[in-house]
Amino acid sequence: MQIPTNEQRHVEDAKKSLCYVSLQYNKDRVAAARKPSDFEETYVSRDGKVTLVMGDERFRAPELIFTPKLLPTMKPQRSLQAAVLECMTKTDISIRPKLLQNVVLAGGGSMFKNIAKRVKHELSELIAKDPRGMNTTADAIKVIALENAQQCWRGAALQVRDDKAQGDETRLLSREEYYRQGLASFKHHW
Repeated sequence: MQIPTNEQRHVEDAKKSLCYVSLQYNKDRVAAARKPSDFEETYVSRDGKVTLVMGDERFRAPELIFTPKLLPTMKPQRSLQAAVLECMTKTDISIRPKLLQNVVLAGGGSMFKNIAKRVKHELSELIAKDPRGMNTTADAIKVIALENAQQCWRGAALQVRDDKAQGDETRLLSREEYYRQGLASFKHHW
């Protein structure tokens, strides 16, 4: 089903302005069941034509990032914190603690309020259960969330501009080169 662009924009705006990551999901879920009005917020579109009232959906939808099994049809069935830890365990053991001090979240979901705190908490819990050579404490874990979903793209665009301005185009990969050589083209540049 294709959602019209205007409606999609309203959904995105409502998500950005109302949704958040719960730091105590089960407690909030129980509280919302007891008194739903405490969790209700109203979204009004910029043009004033759309009004939407959201309750516990505000924190239940983002919870899927941390607990995908809440929606059995969701793929992949791996949480964000499990994916981060899995990536780190594929690196050399000596750099794992340093990686945990430099976790950066980027993209649309990184704009949810409390996401960095929750990822830090969840990583700490996972490492406490199964250290996998992380050799670090919960206090040493640092997670930041980029507030603007476009920041990573803007950073890349600035890097490309600077490389071109300095005449260093050795790291730049053209679309044509990628289509010709596929993934092997990356080896040439990096």
